Amino acid sequence: MSIHREIHFPPEYGYIILEACVSVFMLTFLSLQVTMARKRYGVEYPEMYAVKGVTRTWKGSGISTDEQSLLPIPDSDCDAFNCYQRSHQNTLENYPQFLFLLTIGGIRHPVVCAVAGALWMIGRLLYAVGYQTGHPKKRQWGLIAYVGLLTLIIVNIKFAFELLMTRAITFEIRSAD
Repeated sequence: MSIHREIHFPPEYGYIILEACVSVFMLTFLSLQVTMARKRYGVEYPEMYAVKGVTRTWKGSGISTDEQSLLPIPDSDCDAFNCYQRSHQNTLENYPQFLFLLTIGGIRHPVVCAVAGALWMIGRLLYAVGYQTGHPKKRQWGLIAYVGLLTLIIVNIKFAFELLMTRAITFEIRSAD
């Protein structure tokens, strides 16, 4: 038995597409923050995190391969760099579910999902700014992100039940042709 469903994207779905694109710029911004922190604190690639008493950096230009040219990174610099890295990494860890919830929920409720997505992105930026102060507790500045995420979850659950409870929901893809 073949079931054919068409999906209609309301014009407001354009907000969802734009928001997904803006979120890529947000991730790029956070990535650049980590790159600048690497230079500032001397954490070389491929080290993902700075480990107190272990992570070392090159003295001077970084061209020498002499072991005596390696200097330990101060513990305070390790902590500061790790705050930048974690703020970015944690956002990456949460990004797939954000995109999924945004794009699926946005099919049925594009304006609500666009507002919720904007709250999530603002919250993630506040989270990063707070964390990057070097005081991890300040990452709580970004708690507003969870209001956006919870809204996206609720909208998706509502949409799922609408689909399950109604066989009459028909979606159609309309082309501009």
